[in-house]
Amino acid sequence: RGKLPGKKRAELTAVLARFYGLRAPADVTSEHVDAACALDGTGINPRWVPHGRLVVERLGGEDGIAEFVRMWRRHFVETMHPRHLSPYWSVDARVVNSTAAVFGNARFTECAAAAFESQPRDSA
Repeated sequence: RGKLPGKKRAELTAVLARFYGLRAPADVTSEHVDAACALDGTGINPRWVPHGRLVVERLGGEDGIAEFVRMWRRHFVETMHPRHLSPYWSVDARVVNSTAAVFGNARFTECAAAAFESQPRDSA
């Protein structure tokens, strides 16, 4: 204790005050600090949502994902000016073709959602 710079100490004290529902950072006691240090941060948070799922939901499903992919294809062509693309490559090619071959008859959004279902791996 006592080794943190003042600005960092104030920042972390404010975090603890919010975490413990205290009115002000000045209300944080050494007991709060000790309790926070003893918390196990390795458990699974039941409210955690994988980043990929948030992206899929934000894009609005199959049509939104397809439009997003086309936007990036357009950006690639306009920015990089590629000279060696296959004659069969197209900005407007259907996006679901590649997923249909991998996932059979499943719809793209179902496959994408399932891909992001898994919890993060244990780093041990």
